[in-house]
Amino acid sequence: MFKYEPIYLDDHDERPPPDLKTWITDLPAYLRKVSINKLAIPGSHNGLTYRINAKSQIALDCEFSVKRFSFVSKSTLANWSSCQRVSILKQLESGVRYFDLRVEFDSDTTGFWCVHLMKAEELQNSLQDIDIFLNRHPNEIVILDFQHFLNFTSRQDHKRLIHFLYEFFGKRLCPARPMSDLTVESMNLLKHQIIIVYRHDICSETKFFNGWRFPVAYPISSDPRLMLDSMGTHLAQSTSKNWCLVIKTVLKPSRWMVLRCPFANLRSKHAKSLLPHVLAFLVSQKNDNYFPNVIVADFVELDNAAFPRAIVNLNYDPDPNNDQISLKSTGQKERKSFRNSRLFHPHSHSHTHQHNKL
Repeated sequence: MFKYEPIYLDDHDERPPPDLKTWITDLPAYLRKVSINKLAIPGSHNGLTYRINAKSQIALDCEFSVKRFSFVSKSTLANWSSCQRVSILKQLESGVRYFDLRVEFDSDTTGFWCVHLMKAEELQNSLQDIDIFLNRHPNEIVILDFQHFLNFTSRQDHKRLIHFLYEFFGKRLCPARPMSDLTVESMNLLKHQIIIVYRHDICSETKFFNGWRFPVAYPISSDPRLMLDSMGTHLAQSTSKNWCLVIKTVLKPSRWMVLRCPFANLRSKHAKSLLPHVLAFLVSQKNDNYFPNVIVADFVELDNAAFPRAIVNLNYDPDPNNDQISLKSTGQKERKSFRNSRLFHPHSHSHTHQHNKL
């Protein structure tokens, strides 16, 4: 049953919020020793699509029925194709540490494009922001999940992409290993900063992580009730030591909505109204047996990065007056004084907002 009321904090606490640019670097020692599938990690859905606009080319993942929108207006298609508004660098600085990717191979130029219904940007250009960020913050970690491959007609096309990724990231790449051995501490010691998930059978010939280690729960629905109920079901199962669950808290717009609101966009019709309900849901689910893993959303910059801030803080006890913090890897509890822990960044105004249900 859909019953998650949106949460807005009426918070007069003067403590500074955590620095989302370096939240992994700033993790307390005991959290740096747990495997990453015991951490709550904010993710960006189609994070590399922020450059999509009316001048972008139609991508190969655009179905014929969807292409018809472009015959009316490419602006309409662009509005509903872009899932993020700010650059990769801004998303990283807002706390995002996971990106899912759809990559299209251009056989004419042998280049690779980031796409979602429309072409966003060449992959190499998109990865430059990640390179800049990791140079500035050598103890931060980023997960790149290559989920869809378009126009990859042979294994040779995959080998081109794999070679490019090896060359681009070099020694920063973390070789695949058991999840129990994958900790922030071990990666920092080895100066590894990039985890690549490659969802193709050629992955067995690489150092990348296979897709089964990062299973994806994606409730394909335009109904927020079904999406949140499905999310709860998957979260209840996210206790495996062998994999890291990725949950996408996103809604798929119906064709009827796009036709009815051609000048609207994914951000205004879905993401803004869904955000407070997702945050409230995550808070309601938090307990000692809850392993949030990777939680992914559209438009992560909304409300002063409220989504990634909330996900990061799920790693800590939400009660600032409670020194008990759960050590999720063992079920033990340690006495820690982590006074900067908070679930949401306080709003600039003090009164409590009222918000209708979805």
